[in-house]
Amino acid sequence: MKKLKTIIQRKKWNMILGISDIIMMIIASYLALLTRFEFYPSQIAPIFLKNAAKYMPLNLFCSIVIFMAYRLYSTQWKYAGISDFINIVKAVVIAAAFQLIGICMLQWEIPRSYYFLYLVYLLLGMFFIRLLVRLIQGSEPLKVNDIGKKKVPVMLIGAGEAGSIILNEIKKSTYVTKTIRCIIDDDPAKKGTYLSGIPVVGNRNTILRNAVKFDVEEIILAIPTIEPKDRKDILEICKQTGCRLSILPGLYQLINSEVTVSALREVEIEDLLGREPVKANLPSIMSYVKDRVVFVTGGGGSIGSEICRQIARYQPKKLVIIDNYENNAYEIQMELKRTHPELDLKVLIVSVQNHLRIHNIFEDYKPDIVFHAAAHKHVPLMEDSPHDAIKNNVFGTFNIAKEAGMSGVKRMVLISTDKAVRPTNITMSLT
Repeated sequence: MKKLKTIIQRKKWNMILGISDIIMMIIASYLALLTRFEFYPSQIAPIFLKNAAKYMPLNLFCSIVIFMAYRLYSTQWKYAGISDFINIVKAVVIAAAFQLIGICMLQWEIPRSYYFLYLVYLLLGMFFIRLLVRLIQGSEPLKVNDIGKKKVPVMLIGAGEAGSIILNEIKKSTYVTKTIRCIIDDDPAKKGTYLSGIPVVGNRNTILRNAVKFDVEEIILAIPTIEPKDRKDILEICKQTGCRLSILPGLYQLINSEVTVSALREVEIEDLLGREPVKANLPSIMSYVKDRVVFVTGGGGSIGSEICRQIARYQPKKLVIIDNYENNAYEIQMELKRTHPELDLKVLIVSVQNHLRIHNIFEDYKPDIVFHAAAHKHVPLMEDSPHDAIKNNVFGTFNIAKEAGMSGVKRMVLISTDKAVRPTNITMSLT
């Protein structure tokens, strides 16, 4: 219903502009004759008024067709740029030239100065009407377009205010190496319209087709108000194009007038969640590691090493890193020694599959807390090696859990690391 209302609203404005232009052409014709005769209506020869009136229907028809060809009734004037107003000048000059040629071919008598004066009055009138529309609808100041070198072809998603600002900045800047080829917007009322001379070609379902059609190399998502689910859906479609993806981060930048090309960033994993990411209160969560002996299995891996970094910030009594890959373990050991020289750190190279060795480590260090992150993470890869996957992920976890229970560990946290391949979430469970 809302979309239908928007379409009706846009068609209403187009109709108003069309009617206004027709009225303006009639007024411009009369004002041109009136100006020629120094604003004395009685001095205007009846033959001039008659000829101008006789030619008016043909003049109106030809002019409207020319105006439509220059997209004067499909441009979003709320976001119009200099190029859109240059189109008005071109259309009016061509329409006035058609009138001159037509009247001369018919050999109808009319003052020579009439044509120039008609062009000036019509141009001023159409400028005034469209500036009035911009004022009524609300708009950004006019921005000069850039005539630059060959640039990276870009698809812009979002024909709203943020998209308009990004588009105009790209067009005016001599430093941005991009050029907008087409615009995508889910609002059906905007399809077929133009934003600063760039066509709005369709909704999200046409992204793949138009990416090929316009030979796009980069896609910019410029809808700060978009819901997480819609953002995820659109980005999933964009990924299929193989184009580089950029995104405008959030609504606050639109509010703070920070919508610029420099605000664009690469797409991050959080953009694909389909929901807002959960903000963890780390000080509250990690406070229980203070003055405790903490084990981290798989501590050299991507997830385990980050857990170690966080634990090191909260003064554990001792941090013991267990990993079977010496390079990763060495890197996190050197990093923590450099960043937390006061930390009592022990790094042990051992597999969680080695039950006897794990038993001895628990006996020696008597941990209070265990973070178990040691596991083969690449599920599709491990499907081809199920035997090793079960030994490490199942029996390795069993060894850690068994020893934790037997040695009186107060808390064991199991990190479901298989989510690392497709991290739509990370599950943590306590036992």
